[in-house]
Amino acid sequence: MMPLFARALALLLLLAGTAPAAAEISGKARAVAGDRLEIGGVTLQLFGFDAPEREQACLRDGRRWDCGFAATAALAFRTAGQWVICTDQGVAEDGALLAQCVLGGLGGPEVNGWMVAAGWGLADRPPLFAEAEAAARAAGRGIWSSSFVSPAEWRRGARLPIETAPAEPAGLCTVKGSITPSGERVYHLPGGAFYPHATVDPGRGERWFCSEAEAQAAGWSRSPR
Repeated sequence: MMPLFARALALLLLLAGTAPAAAEISGKARAVAGDRLEIGGVTLQLFGFDAPEREQACLRDGRRWDCGFAATAALAFRTAGQWVICTDQGVAEDGALLAQCVLGGLGGPEVNGWMVAAGWGLADRPPLFAEAEAAARAAGRGIWSSSFVSPAEWRRGARLPIETAPAEPAGLCTVKGSITPSGERVYHLPGGAFYPHATVDPGRGERWFCSEAEAQAAGWSRSPR
């Protein structure tokens, strides 16, 4: 199989030879991290901000919070079911294409700045998105509602001294009822892809259920994964 960097370079050369303007990649997207999408097998690094790594944890109200997973989920819900159009902004060090993305079509709602404004990333190319970051920080949105190390420091090995984590319930009530960044009430079953990362914070209205039927009766929807 062609290495990712070689595929990305080949794609850039192909698109550059057929269009004088910035190359575009479009299609249904899959969020693979809080600042990364995959479209048609091509990995796109969203340009202009740095989101927590998928496995990164933050500290909120004295407890562990899987903020990296939350950022990934926010990007997934933002782009779910949407046609995403991305224009390339060069190639990242690891071979992923740097991209600026919008929803629905050119001129549609953009993705990069929304993630920063919603508090799911740090602007890394001032002044691009600097105002959005400042507003999110002031409002305590997303990761700004917690303590965290910057994603760049986390990748270099820095970690918060997190000593506590949400306790698992006793008995058979193991269905997790979580609230997504968009306010949707979703339940997660043991064995689901999102289950290990989903949190249950009663202070936010989240709760445990003893069965899937109980969750559905309470008006919660099943997680797609």
